[in-house]
Amino acid sequence: MAAFFEDKNRTVVPRWRLFSHTTALGELDLGAAVDHRDVGLRSIEEQLFAWNTKKTVWHAADLVSAAFVLDRAPAAHDAARFLVDHRAEAPQAVVGLAEMVLGYARPKDVEDVNWRDIVKKARGTLGLAPRNAVRWTDLALAHTVLGNSRSAEYAIKTALHLSPENRFILRAAVHRPISTFTVEYWLMKSV
Repeated sequence: MAAFFEDKNRTVVPRWRLFSHTTALGELDLGAAVDHRDVGLRSIEEQLFAWNTKKTVWHAADLVSAAFVLDRAPAAHDAARFLVDHRAEAPQAVVGLAEMVLGYARPKDVEDVNWRDIVKKARGTLGLAPRNAVRWTDLALAHTVLGNSRSAEYAIKTALHLSPENRFILRAAVHRPISTFTVEYWLMKSV
C-alpha cells in the first residue's frame, strides 16, 4: 500500500563511483573470471628484476601496478614501501596504490568524499586536458551528488561525446538521470 503514496519525482543517485574508486574495486574487470597470475608471471618477474636492479620511483611504480592488477601484492611490498617513503617524488595516485598494496588504505566510499574538492580538481585537470572523458564523468558525479543537475548533465554529455564506447562512461551515463533519448542515442552510436 505504501507504494501508492511514494513520491515519483525524487532524485536518486545509484551506486556510481569515481573512476579511481571503481578501478580499485575491480568493477571494470571483464565478466569472465580469468586467472591472470600465470599470464602475468613473466611480467611480474621482469618488473621485479628491473626494480631490484634500478631502485627508482618509476620502476617501483611499474612493479606495484603490475602486482596490484595481477593480484600478487606480496611481490611488491618492498617497492610499495619505497614509494610511500619517497612520496614527494612519486605521483599521488601511485602512492595511494602503494598504500592499498600494503593495506594502509582502502578505496573511499561516496560518503567519505569532499565533492566540492572533486569539482575543483576536475575543473583544474580539464583546463589542462579538456578531452579527458573520465574526468568529465567524475565531474558529472560530483555535480549530481551536489544537486547541480544542469552541470552534471552537461558534463556527462561531454564525456559521452568524447568517448562513446568507454564502458565506465556508458555505465555512468545510464546512472545519471538524463533524458532517455540522449542515453539511447549514445548507446546506439557506440555499437
